[in-house]
Amino acid sequence: MNEYSTEAIVLDKEISGERDSRVWFYTKELGKVVARVVSARKITSKLAAHFEPLNIVNLRLVDKNFLLAVDGLIISKLENGTNDKVQILRALQLIKETSPERQPDQELWDLIRHNTAKAGPEEILRVQGFDPRLALCRDCGRPTPENFLYYSCDYLCHTCLIFSQMDEKRLVLYN
Repeated sequence: MNEYSTEAIVLDKEISGERDSRVWFYTKELGKVVARVVSARKITSKLAAHFEPLNIVNLRLVDKNFLLAVDGLIISKLENGTNDKVQILRALQLIKETSPERQPDQELWDLIRHNTAKAGPEEILRVQGFDPRLALCRDCGRPTPENFLYYSCDYLCHTCLIFSQMDEKRLVLYN
């Protein structure tokens, strides 16, 4: 059994079972991790408010056969100077979908923790090695395609996306 104590950014949270939650964190030392929070949905839960998206928390994790978030305390909230929470939530969702688990990336951590105003989709993809300025459409080879496909980590231009009739989750980079 290992125990970790680290600073983390809450990326997302979802219901798991009757009283538990699954929470995605991005940490400086561990990268992206998914942890179970026991009884987070109980009315008397002391952890529920701390593990909401946009929060920066001091986090304590226990690793048995799975990660368990046993303690957390809010340090602050992510802000980008414009109070555009939708933009920040989109950036956190992109990190959740594209980052590999337990592979820390110092540049990505610094971007979302200290330069949230610059943490748009293009910048996050660039830091992760998927620079949209250097991308070509997977099917036709056209430069600067508009759509990034989460699961295959490919780019498609609008025309090829229409013809492929994909149901895959995607991010529209340019209109």
